[in-house]
Amino acid sequence: MEETKALKEIENPMDDNKRVYFLGAGASKQDRFPLTNELKHGIAWAILQDRSRFELLAAHLQYLYNVEDKVLEESAQIWDGLKQRANDRPQTNRSQVPDVTDLLSTLDWMIREQSSFGPGLRTVDSTDRSSAGELAGVRDLVVQGLCYCLGNYVDLNDASTTREFIQLIRPDDSLITTNWDLLLDAARDKRFGSEPLDYGTTGNVVLEGGRDSRSKKRPKLLKLHGSLSWRYCQRCQRLVIDPLHHVAGERKQRATCLCKCRFSELIVTPGFVREYRNVHLLNIWREALLTLALSAKWVFVGYSLPADDIGIRTLLLKARCVRQDLGLEAPLVTIVTGPDHREDTLSRYQGILPNAKLEPDDFGYFVMKKKSREKYSNAVSP
Repeated sequence: MEETKALKEIENPMDDNKRVYFLGAGASKQDRFPLTNELKHGIAWAILQDRSRFELLAAHLQYLYNVEDKVLEESAQIWDGLKQRANDRPQTNRSQVPDVTDLLSTLDWMIREQSSFGPGLRTVDSTDRSSAGELAGVRDLVVQGLCYCLGNYVDLNDASTTREFIQLIRPDDSLITTNWDLLLDAARDKRFGSEPLDYGTTGNVVLEGGRDSRSKKRPKLLKLHGSLSWRYCQRCQRLVIDPLHHVAGERKQRATCLCKCRFSELIVTPGFVREYRNVHLLNIWREALLTLALSAKWVFVGYSLPADDIGIRTLLLKARCVRQDLGLEAPLVTIVTGPDHREDTLSRYQGILPNAKLEPDDFGYFVMKKKSREKYSNAVSP
């Protein structure tokens, strides 16, 4: 039904004032969520919190990167400190724990070529080579560790910038994000309620924990890289969404699907090559393409459009081409970013979206100004 509706909109495009907000890690940073280069400290913290669960990952880090327990302890202390820092936080202390992007990219490379780093970490006989299956197990533990540490990181009630931002969103607006966190989910659910179809995928999709929808129209929330609020069954493809609770990585409660298969995480991890083959992610990416193509205004918040993010660059180009072939004007593109590397960010955007313009302020000031304009508009309206 939703796909038919979208196709009809393409056949008869109404280029009204539709707006889509595309939010990256810089938006969540405003509410003190960690950045990608800080996630390695969360991995160290997770290992020390549940050593029996992450023992193979700890052995892998020690074997390849010489990460001893002392290094893990130092990195875990940094992670604990991150939770207490203000928004304008200093550069994180260095650590011997490898960056998550490098760690996962290396594992993906080895798994794909069915190669080995040497003797299996679980074997005694040094002539016995480690299998791709063992490396796949290490990779799965990295994902579990990410979900585990992030699930214990932030109090959603403290996300004041995101909450105020959602108060300014119209039901006709759409939200697209690369973030796993639940800041948008929780704030959106509190104002509008939730339905399974709000997340841009269909099929065996179930919503748990959210409020009943309060209106017929609600802004869509399309999470291109999955979510910490999702549990996925690899057998029956059931997707369970809980917009209020970090459930990814949970191994003790509600860990099994109705078909008795264990749930797994569904997040696209940082890496130089990313996979989007999952049926629900493919649905969401298609919905994002149609949403962008039928929206006259694109607002990018806290997303720098890095050169290696080929999937999203391609998505934006495709959406721009759809608008052009439908005879619609190029979208008005606004970039809301922090003070660092602003001109470089603008240059990357203008390489594919020539009319992109920088907003003078970061996300916090952008929300504050938008809020002031809304108050003024309401005050002068008859």
